[in-house]
Amino acid sequence: MELETDPEKTTVLTQAADGTFKAAVSSADDYILGPYQHHEVTYDGDNKPAGVWRMSSDSEGWTVENRFDDSIVETFKWINMLGRNMVRLEIHSAEKNVSPGERIHINHSWEILE
Repeated sequence: MELETDPEKTTVLTQAADGTFKAAVSSADDYILGPYQHHEVTYDGDNKPAGVWRMSSDSEGWTVENRFDDSIVETFKWINMLGRNMVRLEIHSAEKNVSPGERIHINHSWEILE
């Protein structure tokens, strides 16, 4: 999902196994894709959300929440497209060889909370 917002004024929280929300980052990378520099934050491993993650903008007054089956989703990415005032949220399944006719299916939902 792409959202037009000031990335510097957003907060990402991941749900822990005990149901609390925390700010937890596994890694961060910078790279150039096309004409834009990107800053990518990855949430996985011990910092993998337990079924829910959310992004909030206090300055704009909204929170968007993504719910999913955490047995299928392996990696989460928050990507700041520098210079575009845009943030992209991505979920990824574990790597799997997929034969012709097979597919990977991820059920998830997005909800605007505020």
